[in-house]
Amino acid sequence: MKIVFFGNSGGIQGSSGGNTSFAVHTGQSLVLVDSSGSPLENLAHSALNPELIDALLLTHSHIDHIYALPSLIHNLWLSGRSRTLAIHSNRETLAKASEIIDVFGLRQKKAMFPIELNECTDSSFEIKDLRITPFPVNHLVPATGFVFDDGSSRIACFADCNSSTPIPDAARSCSLMVHEAGIGGKPDHSSGREAGLAAKEAGALELLLVHLPQSPELRARILSDARSVFRNTGIPVLFKEIEI
Repeated sequence: MKIVFFGNSGGIQGSSGGNTSFAVHTGQSLVLVDSSGSPLENLAHSALNPELIDALLLTHSHIDHIYALPSLIHNLWLSGRSRTLAIHSNRETLAKASEIIDVFGLRQKKAMFPIELNECTDSSFEIKDLRITPFPVNHLVPATGFVFDDGSSRIACFADCNSSTPIPDAARSCSLMVHEAGIGGKPDHSSGREAGLAAKEAGALELLLVHLPQSPELRARILSDARSVFRNTGIPVLFKEIEI
């Protein structure tokens, strides 16, 4: 299983990269998590074929995680996609996604491929060789995290959340935890230290921090705070494939 990040920044984009989004893929499956920036351009930079996208997972409805959804669908349509695109998220986020899709009349495009909206529950689901377990995280709006399991390794991805978010059983002893982090541990976000504590509690092997501020100084401080409690912590390099 491999993961590649298209962005690792929080709400503000800049020279340090775009808003947080990424892809998880194996030899058989390709799943996108959140939709920001220029999705097809991101895939091209990562040498990933957009025709192979099996599903899009949306963590929540905040603009920096969902605004490029119509562009993704439109570009796939222009590229001649015909097979169904499955979108998975919680009920509230799916409602917002549906509104955005309809603003641009995408469902009415001639020969538009089927768009399937799937509400996440507490149950795992499978996409080819990937088993995906959704779990709720505590944020300002309903938000969902995801655990990816290919049978030999697991990636636990925590969406924007605060430190009161419980660690689900599926995320324990994961090979990699992806966790948002900011300064100070605001009520709606975790600090670097809190992200490190979450990785330590989960028994993760490695932690990667995302949803970061643009300032290199603040990034370094957040990384240091996380490493003070969980040494094997890093910040993902954009478009660099990581094998888990």
